[in-house]
Amino acid sequence: MGKTGCSTPERILHAAYELFAARGFDGATTQEICSLAQANIAAVNYHYGSKENLYRAVWEHGAALAQERWEEHLRPDASPEERLRQFIELRVSAVLSEDEHSWFARLIHREMAHPSPLAEELHERFLHPRRRWFQNLVRELVGEKVPEREMKLAGFCIHSPLIHLNEMRTRPHPHPLPPDGGPMADPTALVETMYTFALGGLRELRRRHEGAEQ
Repeated sequence: MGKTGCSTPERILHAAYELFAARGFDGATTQEICSLAQANIAAVNYHYGSKENLYRAVWEHGAALAQERWEEHLRPDASPEERLRQFIELRVSAVLSEDEHSWFARLIHREMAHPSPLAEELHERFLHPRRRWFQNLVRELVGEKVPEREMKLAGFCIHSPLIHLNEMRTRPHPHPLPPDGGPMADPTALVETMYTFALGGLRELRRRHEGAEQ
């Protein structure tokens, strides 16, 4: 249901954010969005011009909220090791959250799995800057002697478990979770283990290439 006390455009934006995050661009209809927002079916076109423009507005809104949390949790003066831990904590928290904090992560996941007509624009505006930030962090940790290709592969190995975790949250699994609840049962242990493996791998990569030149 749309948020009470909000204007019609705000209710539509909030409803669209929830439904696009849950179903993706193609899976969420304007009729469903307007119904959830308690708005007239013509309200999307009236206030936003088109479904595509509403989807763009949802990304702008979600990215702004995510950036606020990013700035709250990722301290620019922290060491590279601390920033890696903070990054993993923030990503895991965003995926496992039961409230709106998980919506942007799910929105990204849906867009990656089923690209919308705005895919190229969204990647350039919202995803590439974050990717560059992360690659710079990995470069700090592995040093300058590691080739670009290996540096990017290292980043891929850190991102992959996070993507898989999002997949587990957004798509019902055909098999029940194990008795211990699986990796999501203890978020603190999950973050610590992912951080330990990521940092250990990056340090080994750095040691291998720096040692090769001695």
